[in-house]
Amino acid sequence: MQGTSPEAVFAAAFEGAVGPCLADEAREDVPDVPGAFVIRNVLSEQEIRELCRAVRLAHCQREVSITCEESERRDSQHHAPVRVSQVAMEPLCQRLRPFLPSTAGPSSQAMLETPGREISTFLRCYRYKEGDCSKPHFDKPWHENNANGSLSVFSAYSLLFYLSDSFEGGQTTFFKPVDAKLLSCSGLTLKSDDATLAVAARVAPKMGDVLVFPHGRANGCHPNPLHEGSTVVGGEKLLIRTDALFRAATMPQKKVKQKQSKRPKEVEYVAPVYYWDHDHSSYTGGQLGDGTERRCAEFARAETIPSNPDDFLQAVDRSYASDAGTMMHLGPARGGYLDAVLVACMPMSVLEVGTYIGYSAIRIGRLLSEPAHLWTIEPNPENAELAEANLAHCGLSGQVTVVRGTLSDDVVRRRLPKPLDLVFLDHRKSIYLRDIADLEERGYIANGTIVVADDIGVMGKRQHANHKAEEYAQYVRSSGRYVSCHRQGDGSGIELSEAVAVGDCCRVEPRVITDDWCTKVIPVESVVVEESEALNGSGVAADIRRLREEAAIARAEKKKCKVKVVETA
Repeated sequence: MQGTSPEAVFAAAFEGAVGPCLADEAREDVPDVPGAFVIRNVLSEQEIRELCRAVRLAHCQREVSITCEESERRDSQHHAPVRVSQVAMEPLCQRLRPFLPSTAGPSSQAMLETPGREISTFLRCYRYKEGDCSKPHFDKPWHENNANGSLSVFSAYSLLFYLSDSFEGGQTTFFKPVDAKLLSCSGLTLKSDDATLAVAARVAPKMGDVLVFPHGRANGCHPNPLHEGSTVVGGEKLLIRTDALFRAATMPQKKVKQKQSKRPKEVEYVAPVYYWDHDHSSYTGGQLGDGTERRCAEFARAETIPSNPDDFLQAVDRSYASDAGTMMHLGPARGGYLDAVLVACMPMSVLEVGTYIGYSAIRIGRLLSEPAHLWTIEPNPENAELAEANLAHCGLSGQVTVVRGTLSDDVVRRRLPKPLDLVFLDHRKSIYLRDIADLEERGYIANGTIVVADDIGVMGKRQHANHKAEEYAQYVRSSGRYVSCHRQGDGSGIELSEAVAVGDCCRVEPRVITDDWCTKVIPVESVVVEESEALNGSGVAADIRRLREEAAIARAEKKKCKVKVVETA
């Protein structure tokens, strides 16, 4: 059977195959790497030939799709992703199951997935040429959730199928544990290539063997080993990487009782979680949970005529004020600073992380001139739906694309151009630093890229998020990679930064976030109006403050009443 796609070739490799008969002694532990072992001679010569053909075909297709700007591969880009069917994976599952750990770790209760499903169908096809390597890193685990948000399946081991060995170098090298201070913001790579590492073990690839080693940080599992694909000195190294999957132990669903002071009564809800939806991540959180977002969107659309984004933004501001400021909202003041940056840099490619209901996407989109485009990422399906409806109402669907998922999803990142002209971070500030580091590493942020981060500089209730936001602010202000300025408005802060020393390029002078611009820039008219109206007790900001004060007084009175009832009793 001949296949015209990597998926078809992979399936053909195992169609009707019996495969080698593996004895118990086929497994050999890797010394000094807990939980790591090699399974010898897993693949037949015919299977190896077909899998090599699948890897090369996947890379040929990938190279065709890569743009001129991406022609230089980085160390992390030697793989082409391929997803095969569960049926095609079943022969390998049957062959390897006797050698795979029955649980995710020595003290884990998570059991190996059911027969035929214990190996992930998502394959990373690697092709290393002379001089290629994979720098020291930790493998990232994968997980999937049930419909109710509870953990269903997760990966705990990496599987490397070695398809060639007629090359020099290219060992899989494991290192001894390193100090956390040496790790990058993502926690998956090292801050510097100059770090001194002690080798724990080296595994020389042998055609047909499978290397299995732990990854992730799930409770009860083996430690995640730092490792690299050492430099290929000569020849071509081919391999396929996938994961071993485990079924999470069934546990009672923990419910969190959260008292929302600005709502009529206590709301009992299940803690929000991420889950896998077809080919991207989704999130059950990101909303207040009482329909506020939908009411706001429907109100703004009903109050405004189509294709009038400025009126729509003002309608959202009014809705936000009438709801005592409970929604997540950029607002006219900080929005004015974002407008000023957009006008100054005139970006052609813009990324927003955290769409919510589309307020800031509309604010950005209305200032873009064709063929400029905005990609805005949102993991909550209902938020994405509301944002698309609001963008369509404002006549901006052609210039703004709502991308469902998270920045960690490969399918999301593949839609983004490199480098981006402007990035707007408006999601979970606890991961701003991680995401900006990831965007730098992958080439989406380069010298000249403007990065705007909302909700910086104001202490909220979540201490961890406050701490991580402060780390982000210190990074863009003190790392030397950015020039940055900070502004306040509508009860929070916004950080405006420009990359000047990101990547291997020499430091450049800022073209937008200059000292002169930061001292002289004046917010757009809407901000000036908001601040002047606040002085005499009118306007959106004043209404929000007044409603918040009234709510605080009401809460205090309610608390007094409760105390009196207790004393009387």
